[in-house]
Amino acid sequence: ANKSPRVAQLKAKAAAVPKQALVAGAAVAGAGAAYENLPVHGMLETMYLNAAADGHVSPDEQSQLLLVFNETTGGTLSDQELLTLYQSFETNFYEEGFEARAAAAAGVMDTEDRKLALSVASSLTGLDGTEEYEESMSLLASSFEISEEEWETIESEARRAGQAATALLTSARELSQLSDLLSRDVNAFLSRIRAEG
Repeated sequence: ANKSPRVAQLKAKAAAVPKQALVAGAAVAGAGAAYENLPVHGMLETMYLNAAADGHVSPDEQSQLLLVFNETTGGTLSDQELLTLYQSFETNFYEEGFEARAAAAAGVMDTEDRKLALSVASSLTGLDGTEEYEESMSLLASSFEISEEEWETIESEARRAGQAATALLTSARELSQLSDLLSRDVNAFLSRIRAEG
């Protein structure tokens, strides 16, 4: 699970939205209407848009998005409700296009929410450094009225947070492997003592 301060901020915002409003917001979004004061939907849609930057979302990207949506909403939505939320973003993307959906998402968020959404979306992508990534993030930043300088700062912070998370994950894996080795050695030692005794 991603434990960055930006993700924690997003989760706190999502926690303030009642489950019924999240589900109703998905239905509203799926109907092509406004989100009605649900910036969390704009933030989640930003993540979807970034994943869909190349024109489609792969099954792996969909799985990652559903996991992030679940984590962001504090696990309050059922699998079906998460899928409904995802499908509303997908439907709107294919019916209206990237730019229209980016503008719609921007329209329900204030400047700080937009920056937060860009930061979290940029940390989730598997496209980092590709032309599609650069284009999608540039379009999102432009739609969100975020200057190029501000976007570079946001991206830099997200990249540092991602590198720190990767380093922590690597350390945790190494500690787990060391623990497994020590456990095997201790078990082998205890087996020898039992066998000798």
